[in-house]
Amino acid sequence: MKNIFLIIFGSIVFLNAIDMPSVSMPSMMQSYMKSGSKIMKNGVNMMSNMKDTIIQKSNQMMNMGKKLERKMFKLYKDGKLFSFNLRKDNIYVMDITPNGRYLVVGTDDSIVKIWDLWNGQIIKEIKVKKYLVDFIKITPDGKSFITTSDNNNINLWDLKTGKLLKTFHNGSNEGLVNIIILTNKNQLISGDDSSLVKVWSMKTGKLLKTFHFKTGMVTALAVTDNGNIIAGNDDSTIKMWNIKTGKLIGYFKGSNGLIRNLFISSNKGKYLISIDDTSIRIWNIKKRKNIKTLFFPYRVSSVRLTPDGKNLIISDNGFKILQIDTGKMTKIIESKNNYVDTMNLTPDNKYILTFNDDKSINIWSIKERKKLAKYISFINNEWVSFKSDAHYTSSNNADKYIYLKINNKKVPLYILRKKLKEKAIKLK
Repeated sequence: MKNIFLIIFGSIVFLNAIDMPSVSMPSMMQSYMKSGSKIMKNGVNMMSNMKDTIIQKSNQMMNMGKKLERKMFKLYKDGKLFSFNLRKDNIYVMDITPNGRYLVVGTDDSIVKIWDLWNGQIIKEIKVKKYLVDFIKITPDGKSFITTSDNNNINLWDLKTGKLLKTFHNGSNEGLVNIIILTNKNQLISGDDSSLVKVWSMKTGKLLKTFHFKTGMVTALAVTDNGNIIAGNDDSTIKMWNIKTGKLIGYFKGSNGLIRNLFISSNKGKYLISIDDTSIRIWNIKKRKNIKTLFFPYRVSSVRLTPDGKNLIISDNGFKILQIDTGKMTKIIESKNNYVDTMNLTPDNKYILTFNDDKSINIWSIKERKKLAKYISFINNEWVSFKSDAHYTSSNNADKYIYLKINNKKVPLYILRKKLKEKAIKLK
């Protein structure tokens, strides 16, 4: 206000010093004072509006701070000391959106849950009737996702609204095992437990073509750069068909046991990678010849191809990375007694997401070679996420069911909120 007044007063003095036309001083001053009064009035109004805006923004920030304060508390990290008074979700399948933000998981209670990985919260739950969710695949545009259930149908869902968009009617006796989406042809390929590989129109939901194994369940699918379908089954057979003509091109022979995964490398689509019970095999697709095999003394729990198609991430008492071109394998993260049921990678190749045998979702940094967060969901729609910086965030009531052991006493997290806000509590 002082500055505004000085500007007005200085303007009046300056104008008086200028060689003005001959007018009466009282009328001139009256005119100047009227103008000055108007400017001051506008200045006061402006300052008042600014003050109101600042107060409003300040209140918003305070409210936001309170909201965050209710959601985020510092916690001494030691997962062994947590106990839960609710049954955790058992997650069978999961997939991550192309932007790396949302994780879609399917539970054994016929519920699909969507986690926002950036803030560690569940943002949506979708009930899939009464059927177990067997498979989840997010469409390449990240706007929808596909599920299969033990009612043997394929369902397409809107990721944002949770609305069912389309159903592909697969047949009453053909349980689905695997799905691939072909974006360039707007087609979907499915494999089922009746030895069938099917090609569907994503637009109409109609069945376009069917390929047959003689026996066995179709357990893995891949599509080459030129559009040929490769499928593996539970009796170690791997076949390749021409998707246009339906003609069988040939076999990849030499695998041992159930084919768990098939991947196509990024090296001009030159290599096929197959994972069976005890080995990882690299094949020349054109010659259908096995060029390298890595054997394991036990079943590898989970393997994923990095989004750039150059490496495999293998879950094995932690994680190993296999360079496909060289066959070199390197240990990147050590983590004993942590069996991985399922695994995914973020599109930027920076993070590994796992569902472990303790029924938790874990996020691992490949660069930092450590766990960053643990997410847990419960059957009553509650959830909690623990972070490596010793903080946690949870749904409104979840920390009433989560206990810490302090001096041999179980104490609910919500009881410790006031203390937890200030500093981490070391648990004895």
